[in-house]
Amino acid sequence: MKFLVDENISWRVLRLIGHAFPDSTHVDEVGLGNAAADDRIWRHAADHGFTILTKDRDFNDLALLRGAPPKVVWLQLGNSSTKVIADTVLARQADIERFGAADDEAVLIVTLPS
Repeated sequence: MKFLVDENISWRVLRLIGHAFPDSTHVDEVGLGNAAADDRIWRHAADHGFTILTKDRDFNDLALLRGAPPKVVWLQLGNSSTKVIADTVLARQADIERFGAADDEAVLIVTLPS
């Protein structure tokens, strides 16, 4: 699985998760940063086989409306540091990969462990 990381998550997260999710990229790296329309990000992810990694509810709403692809991993972590985001994604890697392989799921909600 490869992520298209939304602009509400620092590009620095790729340094920490890139080994586990190779070929992932940030929206800034593909010219979709600076408040690009969610629809453009959605289309780019679908056209290039990315799963969107985001903290933005709007992508959940698009997934409910349109279905997959692309799939969406929606991080509900509040104002967390890049390290906390990366650690959480890596801790949930197996769940994320199962989600990626499931044909009938469009959104995976990831929260901080309790």
